[in-house]
Amino acid sequence: MKRAAPVLAIPLAWALPWATHELRVDGLLPVVLLLGIASLLRGGRTLLDRVALALFLFLGLLSAAGLVFSVWPWGLDPVAVSRAGFLSLIAAALISRRVPRLPLRVGWSDALLVLGGVAPALFLWSSFWHKSAAERLAMMIGAEDLARHFTIFDTIRSVGGYLPFHRDEVTRQVIPGVVDYPQASHLFSALMDNFVRSSTGLGDGLVAFDHYLAWNLVGYGILAFTLVWALRWVAGPVLRGWRLVAAVAVVTGCTGGGYLVSLFDRGYPSEALGLALLAVVFALAARPVRGAREQMLLLAAALVGVSFTYYFFLPVAGAAVLVWALVYARSRTRGPWRLGPLAIAVLAVPLVLVWPVLSVRSGVSPTQALIPDVGIPEVDQRLLLTLVALVLLGTLTRTGRRVPIWRSVGAQIVLAGLMVFAIGGYQLATTGGVSYYFEKAVHGVLVAGFVGIGAVALLLPRDPFSWGAGQGGFAAALRRLAAFALPAGASVVVVAFAYGLLVPDRMLATRTSERGGVTEPAAGTSRGRAFHSDKLWRPTDGKAAVNVYRRFPNGDDGRVTLVISAYRLYTPSLYLAGFRRQGGEAALPVGGINGSKEIATLEHVAEVSPRPVRFVVARDDLVTGLSEIAKRRPELKIEIVQLPFSQIPAPKVLPPPPGGKKR
Repeated sequence: MKRAAPVLAIPLAWALPWATHELRVDGLLPVVLLLGIASLLRGGRTLLDRVALALFLFLGLLSAAGLVFSVWPWGLDPVAVSRAGFLSLIAAALISRRVPRLPLRVGWSDALLVLGGVAPALFLWSSFWHKSAAERLAMMIGAEDLARHFTIFDTIRSVGGYLPFHRDEVTRQVIPGVVDYPQASHLFSALMDNFVRSSTGLGDGLVAFDHYLAWNLVGYGILAFTLVWALRWVAGPVLRGWRLVAAVAVVTGCTGGGYLVSLFDRGYPSEALGLALLAVVFALAARPVRGAREQMLLLAAALVGVSFTYYFFLPVAGAAVLVWALVYARSRTRGPWRLGPLAIAVLAVPLVLVWPVLSVRSGVSPTQALIPDVGIPEVDQRLLLTLVALVLLGTLTRTGRRVPIWRSVGAQIVLAGLMVFAIGGYQLATTGGVSYYFEKAVHGVLVAGFVGIGAVALLLPRDPFSWGAGQGGFAAALRRLAAFALPAGASVVVVAFAYGLLVPDRMLATRTSERGGVTEPAAGTSRGRAFHSDKLWRPTDGKAAVNVYRRFPNGDDGRVTLVISAYRLYTPSLYLAGFRRQGGEAALPVGGINGSKEIATLEHVAEVSPRPVRFVVARDDLVTGLSEIAKRRPELKIEIVQLPFSQIPAPKVLPPPPGGKKR
C-alpha cells in the first residue's frame, strides 16, 4: 500500500499544474514542490529545518536541471517544469521507499530565524515603496553591473534556458562577454517569475526590471535567512534563549543595515545567492545531517549550486567538503552506506565543473580575471577580525580541540583565509595592490565567521542563570548579576546594530586598484536609510532612461537608442538597451560613450554601431554638434531627439504588473 501511494499520485502531479495554470495561480506550485521535497528528507529537528534543507536542495537541483530545461522543447514553461518536478519527486519516493512525512515541531526560535531572514529584505524593499519607476531606477542606476544581470535574467526568460545553449539567439539581447557567466541565480529568478506571472511572455521591459529587482531582494533574503539558520544549525539545541537573540541580532544587523547590503545595492545578485549556498556547505560540513546518503546529497547539491551561481567560491566550498570527509565521513560510510554517497559524489563532480569549463573555453583567463580595474566596498576590518578571533580562539580551548564541530569551523576559517592570501599575493605581485576579487574572497571569510558564531555557543554554560543556585553570598550575587546582564547585553547588541553604532562609515569605502582605473569615490553612510551610498542616487539619469524608454520602447525599430543625460552618458544608455532588449546590439556604441561627451566620440559611436543611432540629448551644444555630423555624414543615418530631462514630470507609479499573455 505504501508503494502504491506514490503511483496513485501521478495523475494528480499531471493535473495540478494544468489547473493552477488555468486559474493563473502557478505561483503556488513551487511552494507545493518545496514541501514535497521536505517531506522526503529526514534531517532536522523542526519543520523550519526540514523546509530550509529542502530549499537548499531545491536550489542545487534546479541549477543542474537548468541544463535539461535549456535543451528540451518546453523551456521554462511553468506547467512543464512543475510536472517534471512532481514526477521526479514521486520517483524519488519510490526509489528511497520513503513515505512523505513532515515534523510538526515549531517554536518561537523558528519564528525568530524567519524574521531574521525576512526583515532585512523588507527593510531594503521599504526604500522602494510608493516610488515611481524613475525613482526606483535612480536608486540602482549607479550599479551598472545590475543592468548586465538584468539582461541575462530577461534573455533566459526569452530563450527558456541557460544562454550558452542559445548563443545564436541571444546575440542581439545580451552583451557577448556575459553569455558564459554562471547563471543559476538568473535562472531561478526567471523561472520563479514565470510561475508568478503564469506566463512565459516577456511583457514590458521596465516591468520586467521591476520584477527582477524584487527577485534580487528575494535572493538577498535567502542569504540573510541562511546565515541565521546556519549558525543555529551549527550550534544545535544549545543555542536558545538570550544566546539565540544575540546571535541573530548580530547577523541581522549586518544584513539589514551593514556591509552585506552592498551585495544588493551594488548589483551583485549572483554573489549573494552564491554566498548563501557557501554558508550551507559550511554549516552541513560542520554539523552533518543524519544519514550519509542524505548528507552527501545535500552537500553535492550545495556544491553544484555554488558552481552554477558563483564558482569563484568553489575552491573553498570543495575544500570544506573534503574536511567533512576527513572529520566525519570515514566513520559514517561503512557497510551499506558506502555505495550511495560514492555514487552521488561521482555524479556531482562533472556537474560541478560545468561552468568553470564553459568560462575557460570562452577564452576567459583565470589569472587575468583576478585583477579587474573596478571598485568594491571594503569589508570593515574590525568586524572581520572580531569574528575570526572568536572562532579561532575557540579552537584552542579544550572543548574546541575535542568537538568535531569546532575543528570544522576552524578549518573553514583557515581555508577561506588561505584563498584571501593567495589572491592578495597574486594581485600584489602583479599590480602592486589589491582590488576587486581580493575583497570578494574576504566575503568568504566573513560568511565562515558568521556561521562559526554558532560554535561559540558550545563553549558557554548551558544555564548561566543557575550559577550559585541554592547558595548565598557572592555566588547568589553573581547569579543575579548574570540574570540581569546577559539579557541586557543582548538588547544592547540589537540596538547597537540597529542604529549602525557597530558599523562604521568607513566600512563602505571603495577598494580600488593601485593602477588607478577606478574613479568612484568612497561611499558615505546615512543613518536610518537602507541605502548607504548617496553616490549611487542619480535621479536625472533614472528619469532620463525611463522617459526615453517610454517614448521609444520598441527595440525592433531599426535603431540603437542612446541617452545623453545632463550627468552621465553610459549607465542610462546601458539600462535603456536592456529595457529595449538590444543589449548585444548596443554593446559597442554604449561602451564607446563610457566616460566621454565629446562630439568626436559620439561620431565614432555612430560609426561602430551595427544599426543607425538615435541620440536622445538634453544639451543644446550636443544638438548642434550632432546635427553637423548628421549633415556631414548622411550615411550614418543619425537621428537626434532633444528632450529637456530636467523639465519632464516624474512618471506615475507603475500599477502591479499584469500576468502577461499565456502560452
